[in-house]
Amino acid sequence: MDYHLVGEQLSDEPFISNQFGDRYLYTVNRHCFDRVGSDAVYRSRWGDSFFRENTFYIVAGCDSGVLINYLQKKGLPNGSRYLFVELAPLIDIFETCINETVSKNRIKICTTDDWLQVARKYSLAEYAYLDSIKIVRSLAVEDANLSEYRTLWRELDQSTQQTLWTFRVEQGNSTFYTRQIENICENRHSAYCLKDLFNGKTAVLLAGGPSLDDVLPWVIKKRNDLVVVAVSRISRRLEQLNFHPDIIVTVDPHSNSFDVSKHMLKLYEHAVLVNAFHATPLLLGQWAGPSLYLDNRYPWKSDQDGKIIKGVGPTVSNSAINLIIAMGCKQIILAGLDLCFSEEGFSHAKGSDERNAGAFLAYADQTVTTNSGNIAETDNAFFTAIKSIEAQAKSAMDRGCQLINPSPNAAKMHNVAFTPLEDINIDSLEESAIDTIRSALPKEQMSTRLSAYQHAGKELDKAEHTFNKIKQLAKQALAHNDGLFGRNGKKADFKHKLKMDKIEKQLNKDYKEYSTLCKLFGMKEFIKTFSTTEAENWSDEEIEAKGRVYYQAYISGADDLLTIIKTGKKRVLSRIEEEKQTPVFTLLFSQWQNDNQPGRAKIWQIYHKKNLSNLPEQIAARLNEFSAAFESEIHNAEHAHIKHINEYASLKGVTGKASEFFKNQDINGLQRLLKGLATRSEAEANILKNLVSGYYNELNGQNDTAVDQYQYVIIHDQNTNNSALENALSRLTYLALEHHEFSAASSYLEALSGLSPAYMPQYADLLRMTNNLQRSIDVYTEYLTLAPDDLSAMMKLALLYKKIGVRESALWLFEHIVKKDPNNVAAQDLLNQVKTA
Repeated sequence: MDYHLVGEQLSDEPFISNQFGDRYLYTVNRHCFDRVGSDAVYRSRWGDSFFRENTFYIVAGCDSGVLINYLQKKGLPNGSRYLFVELAPLIDIFETCINETVSKNRIKICTTDDWLQVARKYSLAEYAYLDSIKIVRSLAVEDANLSEYRTLWRELDQSTQQTLWTFRVEQGNSTFYTRQIENICENRHSAYCLKDLFNGKTAVLLAGGPSLDDVLPWVIKKRNDLVVVAVSRISRRLEQLNFHPDIIVTVDPHSNSFDVSKHMLKLYEHAVLVNAFHATPLLLGQWAGPSLYLDNRYPWKSDQDGKIIKGVGPTVSNSAINLIIAMGCKQIILAGLDLCFSEEGFSHAKGSDERNAGAFLAYADQTVTTNSGNIAETDNAFFTAIKSIEAQAKSAMDRGCQLINPSPNAAKMHNVAFTPLEDINIDSLEESAIDTIRSALPKEQMSTRLSAYQHAGKELDKAEHTFNKIKQLAKQALAHNDGLFGRNGKKADFKHKLKMDKIEKQLNKDYKEYSTLCKLFGMKEFIKTFSTTEAENWSDEEIEAKGRVYYQAYISGADDLLTIIKTGKKRVLSRIEEEKQTPVFTLLFSQWQNDNQPGRAKIWQIYHKKNLSNLPEQIAARLNEFSAAFESEIHNAEHAHIKHINEYASLKGVTGKASEFFKNQDINGLQRLLKGLATRSEAEANILKNLVSGYYNELNGQNDTAVDQYQYVIIHDQNTNNSALENALSRLTYLALEHHEFSAASSYLEALSGLSPAYMPQYADLLRMTNNLQRSIDVYTEYLTLAPDDLSAMMKLALLYKKIGVRESALWLFEHIVKKDPNNVAAQDLLNQVKTA
């Protein structure tokens, strides 16, 4: 990143204070805290989510240090750390905000270039394994009035996402393994049964990008000769079209995956589900049709493990592509795998929550070239996925499988052919794909389900015994650790070290897979006692403490796993009970409620159709209540994901993006922004459209038209977007000065000064230049009450007093400047001149 401009721009900028006591750089934060102050703004923005225990926060920007002060005033939560990533020229300025007495080495500031090195030093990997990393944008980065913050966010977001994915691939994390244990009853059959099922045939992968709408009519027309695989998130769109895929793929372990994919649960009669072993149980546990899992059933080796198909990442599309390749297809048509935004800024196809939220205009992170040769915007997640799919496509080609993207508006990818739909050749299928798939599925009936549940129960019993054994060994090691240096009343004896080594060998050899899980789940114990001291400098007390923490981590991890195992065993018993014609319904109802899986009632009713008429009225009514709750949840349009994407689709930040395009003379970028704003109906969008049009016309030499559009912003902006109003006034000021229209420029600067005191010095300068000296003095004086450290403005005021002969005021100001800046030779000379005058 070229920081020269921003460094030059901010090196002499004074801090401004508001009535709430916030001190900030106007260029960084503008009007963030003007109305209610930083405390109220931050409480509204984040609530308690910024203060979770045992969490590593990576924060883009620190709001002129205001966010650091807020954090320290509130108090740091136990086990949490905060890494602020800032623009390089500002780090020295903002580092002074850190109070080491309060932060205790848990708040750091760095650049995008060295964030990973610093984060690794402060236990990033351990937090990643716990799935306890939060990436946060400061208000300065969200608004991006300083365009360099947009670049900072692009670099940081891409880098963090890639790094965290690498951690997850290398070590897994506790969330994945927790879901794996929760899913063992549903993960009964491996997807390996689909291996080479469609040799030489053609599959189409239906993903959620905008081009899905363009390709779907062709897919429907060619349906009988295609193997249709769909990612779970587009199920609502497919349901609207009454179109049924052969396979649905889902992988995400988090609950918001249910929010975006829950309509797939209505397609159980028409499709087979292929899921990652760690897919959210909210989907998998309520799927009433046949399902197959990717990777392994258990997080440890089992005697029933067989051949598998891997569920590669980072996205569901990656897993789906890998599945299709394993099925032997010779070509894969990618429909809706755009991995970039449409011209208007839409990221997803019709029918999705993202499409309904509106065009994503503010937060595109990268640009890519499309198959048609145009430039399109994309986000870092899509950008990262492009790289992984290019690698998959190369591997597929080596195995005789070609990936094809027929959309001219999709991101151009190496090893992925761009072939228009009319030029794609397809070999016919001998029978429908779904019939072929169903014939390959393992037999599914009561006896096979019971067998799978019983095997799961035995595995959990074995795991429970092993984790208890590990816990016992760790407790023995703790006792020996106390004896190593003679703690807790024990006599120091080096023999304890030999016994600890023997226990460690046993843990690593006899119980390797299980002990690794214990350490992973016990990682928070390491984090709580984090130390920056190098190992060779540890005292005996620190060595003993580290040993205690190490074995306590085994115990803590074993305890967590034993809790999950205990819950898993109850779930196994519940599934066995579900197979009975007359089960203990109170047990089933309790389990379904605890798991938040009312859809299990529907599954039970499917298993026991013949017995439904014999149910007691009260039981039948309760089953119907669960079924009704399930249907209600599927159609519930209010959920956390909606809130998230509505924030992402907000117009906040568009002004900063438009300013960046204008500054870089990016006419095509402004055109894309105008197309996106044309899809929005809000009053604010119309104001922004005029601002962007003003930029566009000014770059094209149409200054008169630009002035009209800037004037529109001024007239119609009723505090909807102060940044748009400010930018319009700023451009009008520039154009007026360029044409020596000083009266108009003065009016614009007066309005700007009303928005922010940062413009007062420029306004006062113009007043002085136009000989309005008393008004200039008044503006300088008012400004210096808000920015008393701005010695440059103070010097100008002193010179003005000297010019008009107000000796005492000039003398006082020059003395103050010299006192604050003894090396200021010019101020000293002027002071001497006034004294001798």
